[in-house]
Amino acid sequence: MSEEPVLSICMPIYNRLDSFRYVFSRLIDQMIDLNSNLVEIVVSVNPSDKLEETKTYLFQECRRHNFKININEKNIGGDGNNFTNKREREGGFVWVVGGEGLIL
Repeated sequence: MSEEPVLSICMPIYNRLDSFRYVFSRLIDQMIDLNSNLVEIVVSVNPSDKLEETKTYLFQECRRHNFKININEKNIGGDGNNFTNKREREGGFVWVVGGEGLIL
């Protein structure tokens, strides 16, 4: 029986792939030491001029680390992107981390 996550780390993205890569890689490094069944990562992407590069990176990382990805068909704005993340999550607690928010 798998446990539902306690915490959902929700990460909205729009046009800041470089800073997202840095934050995401630090987060993954820290999660390796945790019971990953209790924490999930949910990523929601608003389309931008770097959409294809962003999708390539996310799908490549998703094969290595299990997390949820939502690619919005159109730009739904920051609030809409956050709402999508929260709607897709399963954890009882939500932590929204922006593309430049380093978790220590």
